[in-house]
Amino acid sequence: MIEDFDVLSKQLIRLHDQNEAARRIIDNFTQRRDGASSTTTDDALEIAGMHAHQRVKITEVFKKLEGMGCGRFVPGRKTHPSRFVWETKPSTMAEALEGPKEKPAPAPMPPVSEAEAAAQAASRIITYRFPMRGDFLDVRLPFDLKRGEAERLAQFIESLATES
Repeated sequence: MIEDFDVLSKQLIRLHDQNEAARRIIDNFTQRRDGASSTTTDDALEIAGMHAHQRVKITEVFKKLEGMGCGRFVPGRKTHPSRFVWETKPSTMAEALEGPKEKPAPAPMPPVSEAEAAAQAASRIITYRFPMRGDFLDVRLPFDLKRGEAERLAQFIESLATES
């Protein structure tokens, strides 16, 4: 499952540009119109112009695609060959190869006096006392904090942490 299209796009472009086998497999998949939902390692070897002894390279490509959320690698068992089951549409993969989408710039805010801005901000901010290391931190947050804002704040705080 694709969580973030821009991240997928960057990862897919990097893999596509740096790995010839991946480029051929991805290009083949993005051109599909028949809705085939999987690619066997044998088919991938043929698509990539590789020999059977290079099967491990195909498996590596499939595992990288799996890590990006494009599908899942299924190891072969008995009469079933190893394969990659695509969970991304060919059109989505093709769009991702075009690069991350630019987000529109936010509309400018109308000018507000400093006093008015301070009054608005004070009425919409809540101070939370957070216990840490035997003391308290005062954290000031909007009363209507959105999930996306909380996740962004958590990522920011996590980026400040040191290892130890």
